[in-house]
Amino acid sequence: LTRFSHSPVSCTFSHTSMLRFIILLVTTACLTQLHTNLSIHKYVSTCEDKDARANYTNTRSTMLQLAPAFGTLAGLMPISVSLLKHSKKRLFLVAGAISTVATAMVPLCERLGFSFHLIARLTQGVGLGMI
Repeated sequence: LTRFSHSPVSCTFSHTSMLRFIILLVTTACLTQLHTNLSIHKYVSTCEDKDARANYTNTRSTMLQLAPAFGTLAGLMPISVSLLKHSKKRLFLVAGAISTVATAMVPLCERLGFSFHLIARLTQGVGLGMI
């Protein structure tokens, strides 16, 4: 009986703890969205109507799938140099802005042609690589 006789530890949430929890949830949601944006291209192009989508060869489709990976590798070098000069908060903001603009431009770039579409996909990877 003595083992259970002590009073239970009170568990209180302060406003700071709640704010940290909210920041954790928002950050998780944002990073999930970033990763989803990179991989959704494959699924959307598969489900689209054949008349509506651009007719890319298998080689070009593969290049579009690999572009974010190469963009991520390209984004790693500038971020490691920039971390020495700028705050992490500013770099995270810039990386998010790059990824957001590139993701928004993908539908327009697809209509403009393969080269523009490839550049937009590379830029998406650069934004993710910086994060």
